[in-house]
Amino acid sequence: MLCLQRKQVETAQKHTREELEVLVQQRTAELSQSNEQLRHEVTQRKLALAELEQTRRQQLELRDQFLSHVSHELRLPLTAIYQFVTILLDELAGDLSGEQREYLEIVLRNANQLRDMIEDLLETTRVQTGKLSIEAQSTSVAELVGEIVSSLRTLAGAKGVALSADVSAHLPPAYADPQRIRQILRNLVENGIKFTPDHGTITIRAELSDEEHRAIRIAVADTGCGISPDECEKIFERLYQGTSTIEGSRKGLGLGLSICRELVSRHGGRIWVESQLGRGSTFFFTLPIFSSVNQLTPLAVAEQPQEGGRA
Repeated sequence: MLCLQRKQVETAQKHTREELEVLVQQRTAELSQSNEQLRHEVTQRKLALAELEQTRRQQLELRDQFLSHVSHELRLPLTAIYQFVTILLDELAGDLSGEQREYLEIVLRNANQLRDMIEDLLETTRVQTGKLSIEAQSTSVAELVGEIVSSLRTLAGAKGVALSADVSAHLPPAYADPQRIRQILRNLVENGIKFTPDHGTITIRAELSDEEHRAIRIAVADTGCGISPDECEKIFERLYQGTSTIEGSRKGLGLGLSICRELVSRHGGRIWVESQLGRGSTFFFTLPIFSSVNQLTPLAVAEQPQEGGRA
């Protein structure tokens, strides 16, 4: 009786093992098939991502070529308009009445505005395609501020705005690209002129930064219409158009401040704004001080372009 029971148990165990082996084989085959399918899907996704990346690069290249071509084609007639309008304004083609001069000055202002828009579009394209170059060197901030004040004083005066500079004595040179700093300053000052009413003031200040080690802080302060606290957070976003304005001011494409932010970032600095509605705005940005050390260290390049703009 005991032997019979043992044999029955052994038979049952054998049958169970056989069933488990069959189940393991089936499960192994299912897992193998699933793994093969997963490998196939991963391969297909990699191929799809590679195709998307190639398509994206081609689209960026085509866009860059298109904008470059369009800007060139726009510049030619715009240059002709500018030249002939200035010839007329200089009365080289004959005397002008007061009304004729007024109309021609309107044409010239709009031509200059269109030129600035084209330049902003091109600069934004350079940022997005990684072609924005910075050639940093020992740069006198005082000289650059002086140049900007001299070149824009007439524009500010035509609107009844007083433009001045307050640069700290013995300010050390900055490690920066002079052309790019001119671009930043011009944009900020022109913004200030645009949003500052008659009899207002714009002051460019430059001094050593109290908060950042070995940095120069530059400020462009205006007595314009000001910016709301919410807009101060968005003002540097690309294509952003602020609601704060004054009568007669013209809006741009919303790219100027975005470009400024990118340029400052490429120099290793930062840019921000402090403002109160009805009491004006002050735009600050910092630049590293020139030294033998930063000559040997390339400027950091931001991987992602920043976005924004009141201009």
